[in-house]
Amino acid sequence: MSVQQSSDTPIKSVHCIIVFDESGSMSELADEAQKSMTKFVQNQQKDAVEGKYELFFTLVKFNSNITTVFDRKKISDLSSFSGYNPCGFTALYQAVGETIEKYKDEKSNTILIVLTDGQENYSKREYTREYMNTLIEERKKAGWEIAFLGANQSQCTDAERMGITNSAPFDCTPQGLAYAMNGISRSVSGYARAGCMPKLDRVVSTPLHTSDTTHLREQPIKSAALEELPMQPKLHRVVSSPLHTSDTTQLLALPIKSAALEVLLMRGSPPL
Repeated sequence: MSVQQSSDTPIKSVHCIIVFDESGSMSELADEAQKSMTKFVQNQQKDAVEGKYELFFTLVKFNSNITTVFDRKKISDLSSFSGYNPCGFTALYQAVGETIEKYKDEKSNTILIVLTDGQENYSKREYTREYMNTLIEERKKAGWEIAFLGANQSQCTDAERMGITNSAPFDCTPQGLAYAMNGISRSVSGYARAGCMPKLDRVVSTPLHTSDTTHLREQPIKSAALEELPMQPKLHRVVSSPLHTSDTTQLLALPIKSAALEVLLMRGSPPL
């Protein structure tokens, strides 16, 4: 468990490790992957200066093979991310396992974030579900923060199988990936500034339709998709006695802030 710190006392040094899927199914996201990772580096360079902390960055990409792109590099020494060529299968467990094994001597102030659009299908036999659970549990006890982003809800099952509880789905589109990487950046900055890792489902926001991602760093922590839907109240908060009545005018006086209910009342009384 992370030690809570005041936002006025940022962590002085943080190691952020991202294990990033480069399998064939990521082909349609290749351009956005390079743009979003480059933007992540730029954002972290700025945030590290403003937040007065030092960030070391490790990037591991994986498909049928595992490749370390940046090995604990100072974020201030990096520029852009290139050489992303999706192909092959998804050695997810092996990529995460080998990365943990390589940096297992590091204690607290380490963040490991996994991003994938598919499920495990190519790891070596020794990287079993049970072994992964053991590795991850040991790192949690050592003070690591570990999180997982999977394309759509179904891919988050691998997070559960490995014992990762901080997980969130992202929309498997260029826009969805951009929002996912923005959420990762905000999570890393929040951890470095305040000493605690937010839940990814609170910072990863995917709008239903948008082609403009320039505003992502200013995105409030809520879902734009939810804002497009009328709020549905809990029934026990809006249903009141008597059981039978055709007069709904008194409902307007109830302290219910539901767009759905207001629309219903304006359309007339519901049938009994």
